[in-house]
Amino acid sequence: MKKNSPELNLLKTYSDNSYVDTIEKKYKEIENMFNAHMEVLEQISIKREKLNKDEETVQYELSGLHGAKTVLEQLIEEAKIQD
Repeated sequence: MKKNSPELNLLKTYSDNSYVDTIEKKYKEIENMFNAHMEVLEQISIKREKLNKDEETVQYELSGLHGAKTVLEQLIEEAKIQD
């Protein structure tokens, strides 16, 4: 085949198209994986927000329980002193 023969040009075009097709296929695969990971990240973010709210609620309840515990300890000590 000559350097500029139609057969060589056709082969080069086929090779270029095949190369582009392969790259586009890989791009779509990577894009799908990226989107899947973004969804996982979003689910983790939602779970984290829920856990943070749950933690805040438990901390609030613990604060109240600690206050009640302190008051009861003081009442016990006062009762022991009065006996």
